[in-house]
Amino acid sequence: MSIKTLLTSNTKQFLDISANSLNLNSNDDILTLATGPWAMSQATSIQVEIISKSVTMSIGPDVLETSVNNLKITIVELLPSQYRPKFDTILPIRVFSNGQLAFGLVEILITGAISIFSNVNGDAFANAQGAGFDSFSVSWIVET
Repeated sequence: MSIKTLLTSNTKQFLDISANSLNLNSNDDILTLATGPWAMSQATSIQVEIISKSVTMSIGPDVLETSVNNLKITIVELLPSQYRPKFDTILPIRVFSNGQLAFGLVEILITGAISIFSNVNGDAFANAQGAGFDSFSVSWIVET
């Protein structure tokens, strides 16, 4: 057996084993609405993918509208159960607060609820100027 044949055979076995161990469970695109500080709900979408125990969620496109209420942003659709985090998860993201980009938080609860806050203190968006979020992606671990 040549070295080339041996390497090719071992590489193929490794790739076959690796592909099986990745356990790509699913991915989904969810069209939904974001509610909160605006006069009208804003259309957005969620893309989620799970590989092994790691979920990656992307929400977009960017949303920036004049705020009329002093509220957090709430994503209307709950995450399907297979994508929900093992623990309530809070991660930093970029938001629009008072019309300016700032650091805010996204909260993903074990119930599948998603909320977005105007700053790292977890405050609601102010009833002034523009409020929203920059498109973002975050990842977390799920229980399997």
